[in-house]
Amino acid sequence: MGRPKDLNQLLQSLNRGLFFGWIMLIIFLFSAGVLENNVVLAQDQSENFGYLYIETDPPDAVIRIDRELRRAQKRRPEEIETKQKADTVKPIGNPVPLIRAADVGHDRILVRSSRSFAVGDTVRIEQNQDGNLPKRVSDHEIVRIGVVDAIPALFIRPPLINTFETTTGEVGESGNARIFKINPPKSPRIFAVPVVAPAYLAEDVEPGASQIKVYVSSIASRNDFPVKSAISIQKIDNSEVYAVLTQKAKATAQQIYVGDTSKFASGDIVEIAQGEFLFRTRIKQVYDQIKKIELVSSLSEGYELIFNRIDVNNDREIPLDEYLSYYPSAGAEGIFAILDGDQNKVVTSQEYLEKQELRADDARVNRIQAEENTEIIGIPEKEVEGAPGAEQKLRLTITLKDKLKRGYPKSAQVLRMSKLEIDRPFYLPEKRTVLIRAGEVTKVPILKMNRGAGSITVISDPSGATLTLKPQFSTEKIYLDQLTKSYETPVTISNIPAGSYHLKLVAGKYSLEEISSSVPVTDQRVTELDKCLCSQTFRNELRSAGIEVPSKVLVTLVQESRHWLVSDVEQDNRYSVLREDNKLIISSVTVFIGDTTFIKRELRMDDNAPIVLPNGFLINGGNSQTSSSIVRLSFAITDQSGVSKMMISNNKNFQSRIDQIVEWEPFSSSKKWNINSYPGEKTVWVKFRDWADNETKTFSSSIELVPPLGMIYISRNDQGFLMGNATGEEDEKPEHEVTLSSYFIGRFEVTNAEYKEFVDATAHPIPPHWVDGGYPAGMASYPVVFVSWYDATRYCNWLSESANLPKSYSATGELIDKNGAATNSIEAVEGYRLPTEAEWERTALGSAKLGSSNPQKDNRTFWPWGDRWNGLVTNFVNPVDGMGIMPVSRFAKGQTEDGLYNMCGNVWEWVSDWYSPGYYPAPRFNPIGPGPIGKEEKVIRGGLEVRNGQITHLTNRKKAVAEEVYGGIGFRYVLSITDQQ
Repeated sequence: MGRPKDLNQLLQSLNRGLFFGWIMLIIFLFSAGVLENNVVLAQDQSENFGYLYIETDPPDAVIRIDRELRRAQKRRPEEIETKQKADTVKPIGNPVPLIRAADVGHDRILVRSSRSFAVGDTVRIEQNQDGNLPKRVSDHEIVRIGVVDAIPALFIRPPLINTFETTTGEVGESGNARIFKINPPKSPRIFAVPVVAPAYLAEDVEPGASQIKVYVSSIASRNDFPVKSAISIQKIDNSEVYAVLTQKAKATAQQIYVGDTSKFASGDIVEIAQGEFLFRTRIKQVYDQIKKIELVSSLSEGYELIFNRIDVNNDREIPLDEYLSYYPSAGAEGIFAILDGDQNKVVTSQEYLEKQELRADDARVNRIQAEENTEIIGIPEKEVEGAPGAEQKLRLTITLKDKLKRGYPKSAQVLRMSKLEIDRPFYLPEKRTVLIRAGEVTKVPILKMNRGAGSITVISDPSGATLTLKPQFSTEKIYLDQLTKSYETPVTISNIPAGSYHLKLVAGKYSLEEISSSVPVTDQRVTELDKCLCSQTFRNELRSAGIEVPSKVLVTLVQESRHWLVSDVEQDNRYSVLREDNKLIISSVTVFIGDTTFIKRELRMDDNAPIVLPNGFLINGGNSQTSSSIVRLSFAITDQSGVSKMMISNNKNFQSRIDQIVEWEPFSSSKKWNINSYPGEKTVWVKFRDWADNETKTFSSSIELVPPLGMIYISRNDQGFLMGNATGEEDEKPEHEVTLSSYFIGRFEVTNAEYKEFVDATAHPIPPHWVDGGYPAGMASYPVVFVSWYDATRYCNWLSESANLPKSYSATGELIDKNGAATNSIEAVEGYRLPTEAEWERTALGSAKLGSSNPQKDNRTFWPWGDRWNGLVTNFVNPVDGMGIMPVSRFAKGQTEDGLYNMCGNVWEWVSDWYSPGYYPAPRFNPIGPGPIGKEEKVIRGGLEVRNGQITHLTNRKKAVAEEVYGGIGFRYVLSITDQQ
C-alpha cells in the first residue's frame, strides 16, 4: 500500500526537527485514518523514524523505549510535545456568560443559564485580556448544578486558580468571561523512534528452525540486531493461502470460524473477502481446537456462510442455522451432508472443508503476510561477504529464543521490534513489545496500569490507640474495606495499595496526626535529589514545612527526576519525596510495592479544644442570601487528636422545637441543613468535640432567606383555616378546617415567555395557537394557555431540574419524592409542582384570613380585595376560548394581601387535585384531594363568572379534562418548604 507523497514530505520535515511539520502530520494522519487500527505495510526506508502513539492510565507514566539497545546511529527515541493550545478546542453548543465575578479558590460559577449543562460535563471558562496578553483559560468538571441567590450555579472541580471578571453579562462583550462545554482533550504520548533498516534471510528457512542467517543492510549496521533484541520475521504471501468461513460473521464481530486454522498464526495479516467486500486486519490469536481466529480489528461488513442449507440423512433439506439450533453439538464430524447449490451434489461437511473448493461468492480468509515474533538470544557468527565497496555484505547467524512455526523464503524480511517499559511510582511496571515501521504511526491500545500493594506495621506509645489511614490518592474499590475501617495498635495491615497516607492515632487524651507536606519544585532541587544529595538548604525547607528531618539522611533514587526516598538514619524513618506538577510532596507514611513499612510513634497529650479556622464555619460557602430553606454548612477545623463530634441547632440554647436538647452527631466537614422556613435572617449555632473530649465554645453563622425569584412565601399554619363555602355551590361544600405547611407560590401565572424557555430547552410541543415555534406577537407577558394539566406538570419538572431539584411528577403525573417513588405527602416532594386546591384557596384568601364557623368572627372575604365587587381590579376570561385574557401584571389593585396577582380573575388555573363534586373527606393536614381512580378531570380555580345573576366568589370551583387544552386555562407553581422541627 503506497504512502501519499505529501506524507513523505511531512515526515522529512519532522526528521529535520520542524514542530510545524509534526502538527500537520498528526492532522493528516487522523484525517487519512492511519491512526486507526488499520494495517499499513511498511516501505523500506532505512535510517528513518517511525512514530509511537500511546496513551496510559494514569497519563503521566514514564515510558522508556529500547533502553538496552546499542545504536550505531546514536539516536534516541524522543517524545514530541503535542500540548493542545486553548484556541484549538471547539465549544459544544453556545457559550453562556458569567453573571458574577469568580475568584481564586471558588468552587462554583454563576451563569446566565445552566440548562445546557449536566453533571459530569467538562466546561471551559475563557476570558480575553487587555493588550497582547493571552486568553485566560481554565477547564473544570461539573459536580453539581444548583441555584445561588436565585442565579443558576455550576459547582466545579477543581476550584478556580484564576480570577474571572464580568462586564455587562453578555457573551459577546469584550472582557466578559464565558463558559462553554468541551470534549476534554485526550492525553496521547507520541514518540519519534529511530527505525533500522530491515535485514533479509540469507537462505530459505524450514519450519522448526531455531537459527537463521540474515544479511543486514550494510557493514555500518552490524549492531542494529544485538542480543536480547526482539525481532519480527515476515513474508508477503503470493501463494493464495486461504481458508473458508464455517460460520456466518456479523459486522462488528472480532472473531471468525474457519475450516482450517493450521495455516495461520498470531501476527499474520489476513484479508476476509466475499464478493466485493474486502477487509484487511491482523490476527490477534488463533485457537486451533475450536477453529477460531481472533482479530485485532472488528469487521466492517457481515459475511455469509459458504453453505446455507443441509440435507439431513438424505431425507429433507433445512437451513443450516435451524439445524444447528436444534443440534448445537453437530459439527464437522456430524452425520449429515451439505447440498452444494452449484454442482447439485451431496458431500459431507468434512469433505467440503478438506477440498477447500470455493465458488466465486464464498466467504474466504486469505493470508497475505505471514509473521512470527521472537527474540535474539545469541549471535555465534558474523561474516563479511564480497570485496570492499558497495557490494560488500555482512551476514549474521542468529540464534532464536523460539523455534519457528513455519518456513520462510529468502525474500522474507527480519525487522527489529521496540521494547517498551512503562513505569510510575506506586504502580506495577508494564512491558510491551511493538513493531514500529519507518514513516508510519503505530497506535498502541490504551494501557491501564495497576497500583501495586504492600504492608504497613504501626506501633504506638501508649499502645491500644485507634489507627486510621487515609490514602492521598484515589484507589480501587477492592481496597475500600481495608481503608475505611479503624485498627488498634500494634497492628500489621497487609495487601494495601502502595502510596502515601495520612495517619491518625488516638488513645484517649493522647493523639498524633501526620499529613503530607509540600515544597515548591526547582530544577536545582531535582538535580540534587537525582544525585542522591540532600543539602542543608533543602533540609531547612523541609523543616519549615513541618517535616522533622535530622542532619544525617540518606537519599535513594526510586525514579529519576520523579521519586526519591529520604531516610532518617538515626530514627529509621523514611520520607517519600514525589514530584507532582510544580510541587514536591513529602510524606512520612508511605507504603511501597512488595515491602513492609514500619511506623513507630510516640503520642502526645491533647488538652486543647479544636480550633475553628478563619471563615471556618460558612453557610452556602459564605453567600449572604439563599432562596431555599435547605442549606449547606461547611466547617474548617484543626485539632491535634481530630474532631469527632458536632452539635448543630437553629437556636442558641441547642434545643429542638419540642424543647429537647439536640444530640451530638459524628463530625463531617460538610452537612446539609434545614433552616427555619420563614424569610428573614437565619442563624445557625454549632460546637465541636475532639477525640480527647475537649469541647469548643459556640460558633454561629447567618444567612438571609429570601423567596425564589418571582415567588411569595406563605407561612406554616398550625391553627388551620376554614376552606369551602357553606352557602355556595354544592361542590364548595362542606366547609372544613385545613392546616398547611409552609410553601412558596408564584406571584404571577406562568407567562408565554417563560413557557417558551421550557419549549426551547426540551423540544416540548408548543401550544396550538403559537406560530413558527413562538407565541403571538406582543403577548410575552400574557399567561400561557392551551396547555393541558400534564403539560403544566412537565413544565414543573423541567423547572425543578434547572434548579438542580428532584422532579415532582412521574411520567404518568403521580407526585413523587426525591427518590422517584410515588407519594401522597406534598412535604416529600422537593421540586416545583402545581398547588393543591387547599394551598391555592388559602393563598387566594390571604395567609392571615383563617375564617371561622361563627359568622361574627369569620374574617374571610368574597374576593382577595374584600367583600365589595370592583370590576376595575379584575377581569372575566372564558375558560374555553380565552376571551378577555390580560397580561399577568395588569391588575395590581386586585392582588392578595400577600402580593399575588390574579387569584380572582384573568385565566383559570390548573391545580393538583382530581375533581370531586363536593370536598373529599381528606386528612386535615396538607390534603391532596381524592384519588385518580375513575377520574379524568382536574380542578381549575381562580376564574370569575356569573351564575344565577351573581358573580362567583374565590371559593368557586370548576373542572376540566386533564389531557385537554383550553384557551382560558393556565397555571402557576409552588415549592414546598421542609419546616425545621
